[in-house]
Amino acid sequence: MSKKMSAKEYLQQSFEIPDKIRDKKRKRRDLFELAVGGSYDTTGTGGRSNAISDKVGKTAGRIADLDSEIERLFDLQNEIEEMINKVKCEKSRKLLYKRYVLLLSWEHVAVEIGYTYRHTLSLHGDALIEFNKNFHPDFI
Repeated sequence: MSKKMSAKEYLQQSFEIPDKIRDKKRKRRDLFELAVGGSYDTTGTGGRSNAISDKVGKTAGRIADLDSEIERLFDLQNEIEEMINKVKCEKSRKLLYKRYVLLLSWEHVAVEIGYTYRHTLSLHGDALIEFNKNFHPDFI
């Protein structure tokens, strides 16, 4: 984490991770298809296979970069889950897990933990304070 952020900002990254991973995988697939797309001579006697090799070579670095970005996003997702699992208060841990790992709406979180919507939001504030106290020094 390079910039100071609040615990809430840190946790809220979890909502963007699935979309970012999907978009990067799609871009990776598109690059691969662009590199190897079309018909080519499998006998190795035609010039077309060399052109494909050149395309693959030029895009391999970009594909590797996308793979690294995808891995970084999975690592962030796992880090968020691990940090939530270390919260000492079970009620706070359960609430944070349902919201930021399972990505449930506040309404669903409230139903699953057995509190009103309003009380769930209040508990969330308490859970963020606990999370913030116990963890990362970059949180403000």
